[in-house]
Amino acid sequence: MKIISPEHLSSARPTCTKIRHSRSAGFHDLLQQYTSAEQIPVTPSAGTLPEISSVHTPGTINSDARAFKSATDTTLDLFDSYIRQLNDPETNLKEIEPTLRNLVNQAESLHSIYVDSDTCPPQLKQLLDHLLMETKLEQIKFQRGDYVD
Repeated sequence: MKIISPEHLSSARPTCTKIRHSRSAGFHDLLQQYTSAEQIPVTPSAGTLPEISSVHTPGTINSDARAFKSATDTTLDLFDSYIRQLNDPETNLKEIEPTLRNLVNQAESLHSIYVDSDTCPPQLKQLLDHLLMETKLEQIKFQRGDYVD
């Protein structure tokens, strides 16, 4: 690498012609003054640049995050509904069983979609594993008859 001292830089500076700016001159007048200056180099146009395409469009990322949030909310809402039905003495087990089946299906779906993807962080994987384990455990308790009086 060649190092140039500051003394050599002063001789290498390009010269520019002064453009007189007056407060009353309009943009068109200033443009004419600037383009008529002799010292301004004109570079040939190299054509247009190609459009830059991104790997992930913002809409895709946002829609994936929204889909994940929606699926998680649905699963947790089903879990809350299942717990409320279990605590309600007026609700029988035949009425609770479809909610539990939907809960297990939703948890399995959520787990299979997001845990198997390459972009799933370890903490999220751990939470989804725990959620699936809890729903399977509730299914086993329900089928075993733990909630029969």
